[in-house]
Amino acid sequence: MVTMEHHILLRLQLFKPLIKDLNAYIPPTTRNRSAALQLDITSDTTTAASPKRKTTDYRTGSKPKAANATALTVAPKAIDVRPTAEEIEQKKQQIIEEEIQEEKKRKQQDRKNDNKRRNKLRDEAY
Repeated sequence: MVTMEHHILLRLQLFKPLIKDLNAYIPPTTRNRSAALQLDITSDTTTAASPKRKTTDYRTGSKPKAANATALTVAPKAIDVRPTAEEIEQKKQQIIEEEIQEEKKRKQQDRKNDNKRRNKLRDEAY
């Protein structure tokens, strides 16, 4: 038999992956940039990337535009979306309150079913 505390702990364990997944809400450009920075740090630093040479398109006489215009802009700082201890505590309290309400509903439904069964048996007896 699953006790109320055990059931609450199970619900809280289901909440834990949500906390880890909140990091997925970091804007994609920032997430990709940070992943690229990590790759740069972990990669071998002895091999340097060859810089692209700017060439002139002789047919049109125009210089090519910057290869990556977004690289010239300043990247937005990553927003910390991890829940605070207070938010986690509120979520725990909410889960506990939901469990208490569900338990009350279950008991009330059991009482109704018992009354129906008793009434049916009483009616059959007459």
